[in-house]
Amino acid sequence: MGGVIALFHSIFYLLNWINLIKMKRFSLLLLCFILVISSYGQEKKEVYVVVNVISTVYKTIATVDFGDGTIYATFANEKGKERDFTTAFEPVQELIQIGWRAEQFTTRFAGGQTIITWLMKKEVSDDSEIKNGMKLIVK
Repeated sequence: MGGVIALFHSIFYLLNWINLIKMKRFSLLLLCFILVISSYGQEKKEVYVVVNVISTVYKTIATVDFGDGTIYATFANEKGKERDFTTAFEPVQELIQIGWRAEQFTTRFAGGQTIITWLMKKEVSDDSEIKNGMKLIVK
């Protein structure tokens, strides 16, 4: 970032030596150059999570797997306890509201449970943005 500031500072001094007409053309070119350079520093990457929604006759819970082998979490309610959802789509709706996109899903039935597995995707600039807005209990 310091290199970009130094470059901008040097170009500013150059602009003082150029007459007004040339300055307008050069300023437009400079602005385009700065926009291109600054866009490289803000590249976003795609991250994925797997959301398993487990429904029985009595309750529906959802778990989130971040794929790193250690974090396996359930959604938390306002008291910090495991959240029971009304519908199987409710946890997915919550993630969509905070910027996640549903990519695909599968459904399977096992032992009286319906398990819907969602693959969700989000574009982030930094890994700290992955869990923003999620209320989770890490197991």
